[in-house]
Amino acid sequence: MGSPLSRVIAEEVLQRLERLVFCSYPPKFWARYVDDSFVIIKRSHLQAFRALLHLILPDIQFNMEEEVNNQLLFLDVQVTKLADGKIRTTVYREVKNTKRILHFRSNHPVGHKRSCVRTLFRCVQTHCSDDSGKKEEMEYLHAIFTANGYPKSFIRKCLGKPQFERSNEEKPKFWLAIPYEMNVSGAMASILKPFGIGMALKSECNIRQQVMKPKDLLPVTEHLAVV
Repeated sequence: MGSPLSRVIAEEVLQRLERLVFCSYPPKFWARYVDDSFVIIKRSHLQAFRALLHLILPDIQFNMEEEVNNQLLFLDVQVTKLADGKIRTTVYREVKNTKRILHFRSNHPVGHKRSCVRTLFRCVQTHCSDDSGKKEEMEYLHAIFTANGYPKSFIRKCLGKPQFERSNEEKPKFWLAIPYEMNVSGAMASILKPFGIGMALKSECNIRQQVMKPKDLLPVTEHLAVV
């Protein structure tokens, strides 16, 4: 993950870089998220713009993608330039997308499944710029969730008005993280709530954790901060 200061230092470096570059080549449009930038400049300035980036910071390798068929990707958004000069945005998915999401019958807390529905459907409003794109994305998501076992009633309930926490409700003083067990964890949370104890549920009994071992375990003596 790197040092906690990495993001702060990267932000400072990129801001300095932008100030220097934009003095010579002011963009028509610019947006950046961390180290991913979306810039609209004159095509005749493109190579000189890239050369200036490497001249200012020669130790950093900058990767640049140009539009293809009037389309360009920025994070998980596909940006399309229309014939009238306007910009259309939609949700981008890779061609090899498996259409697999958290299955409704998987061993996960129901709150995780609600978050899955709300997060993906929120992209309809945040990523799609026109009504036709929103309609296509809504139909796609309904089909995906249905294929992964989600009842339509559950989807409708998740997309209803969110229930905000009451301001006078006492917040937990302590938190416990325990493995999720169906029909057990919820009852335990209700019992502990009056005592000011909140519960964070995590799913541990799944195929990934049982099968995948991406790294060899280090001996205890090689762990950090061992005395």
